[in-house]
Order: sequence, then C-alpha cells, then structure tokens
Amino acid sequence: MRERRRVAIALFLGRSGRGVGFLATVVTLPFLYRFARGPVGTSMRAMGLAAILFLCAALGLLIVLPMSLLSLKLARRGHIPRRVARTALAFSLSAIFIGFVLFRKIGSVRHYVTEP
Repeated sequence: MRERRRVAIALFLGRSGRGVGFLATVVTLPFLYRFARGPVGTSMRAMGLAAILFLCAALGLLIVLPMSLLSLKLARRGHIPRRVARTALAFSLSAIFIGFVLFRKIGSVRHYVTEP
C-alpha cells in the first residue's frame, strides 16, 4: 500500500511537472518567432522578450525542477514513473535554457543590436 501511494505521488508530480515544463517551453516560441522576423541589423530593446524568457526560466527552475527531482526520487522502482520523471526533468531544463539560447542565436544570426 505504501509503495503504491509513493508511485501515485511520483506519477502525479511527474505529469504535472511535465505539463508545466512543456507550457513554459512552448510559451516562449511565438515571441521568439516574432523576434526573428525583424529586419536584419535592427537596433532594438528586447526587454519585454527578456522578461518573458526570464519568467519562463524561473518557472522551470523554481517549480518544475523541484517537482521533477522529487518525482524521480519517489519513483525508485517503477519504470513508468521514472520515465515520466525524466521527461519532466528534460522539460524543466528546456524551459530554463532553450529560450535564452534561441534568443542569443537569433540575435547573432540576424545581426541585431540590442540596447540596454
């Protein structure tokens, strides 16, 4: 009974973390797409985009990462809960890093001049 409860909690945390991490990753993509469609060599202040990227990274770091690590710790024996926890961990890391990596890549390829 105790093992079953732990696996149920691990599955719940893993699925919740996976969903929130996926949303935090996907929310940044339309903003980055609009950022990439600007003219080459544009001088711009991307403070709004940086704020959205920061909020999604904070969501991934402060909410999804602890949920996925706790889910991974609770799912010691089950294969399915461990797989769910690993995908939640991957989505939390992608929510943290993907937005800023794409932001820098788009800025360097399109030769944007970002002003402070």
